[in-house]
Amino acid sequence: MTGINAPGKVRLASRLTWATAGAGLLLIVAGSIELYWWGTPDSAQLTALLADIARQDGPPPPPLLRGQRGAVDLIVVGVACLALASLAPLLAQGRLWARTAAFIATPALFLYGLVGLGGDVMSSPDFPGYFKAMVQARLGDLVPQVKSLLYPGWYSWLEDIAQGVQVGLSLACLIALITATVLHADYFTTKKTDRSGPDEWAEAFSRLHQRTVGAAGPDGTGTGGSIRGTQSDTRSRSTSP
Repeated sequence: MTGINAPGKVRLASRLTWATAGAGLLLIVAGSIELYWWGTPDSAQLTALLADIARQDGPPPPPLLRGQRGAVDLIVVGVACLALASLAPLLAQGRLWARTAAFIATPALFLYGLVGLGGDVMSSPDFPGYFKAMVQARLGDLVPQVKSLLYPGWYSWLEDIAQGVQVGLSLACLIALITATVLHADYFTTKKTDRSGPDEWAEAFSRLHQRTVGAAGPDGTGTGGSIRGTQSDTRSRSTSP
């Protein structure tokens, strides 16, 4: 990518897109570790113990114990990040279809990761709350047994870091792509294989940019449109006989 003579904003978008590979690998590692843990005897014993606690009028299992589906979700999102990263060299080359695919993938990954990360943060009860509820239900003697069967505490940190990196990079990629499209739209339309139609993304962002500038005016007073209209009327009167 470094050997391609691309505009600076396009190179930045390409590098940020390439960086999502790191987030994808972290997610795959975190998901694989969780998937492995769900196949261990400890997870089976913990599942049975939590179900027994619920039957004794204790609290329901914490949402953080999502089962194998949660681990599979992490791996799928990680693979999607790797697929997005594979578009980086094509973005640097100005491939229009690659930019369109990135415009679809980045907001989807951002929203999915944001919902997943927010769900983990807002999960109620969390493990401390769950243990407190067990004590209130007079099942405190089972707390040490539950703790001994849980996965290591560092795993939660790894998962949160992986999800946080993925969300942050997805948002950064989206902003960089929008900036590159607004400032260097022509770079994505000069390839022969991409001249099949108008650049709808560039036109949409360009219209939005022009409306914003026109509404604010050159001095930021919101009179941009009226000033241009006045100047046009003055020129037309001065040239009329």
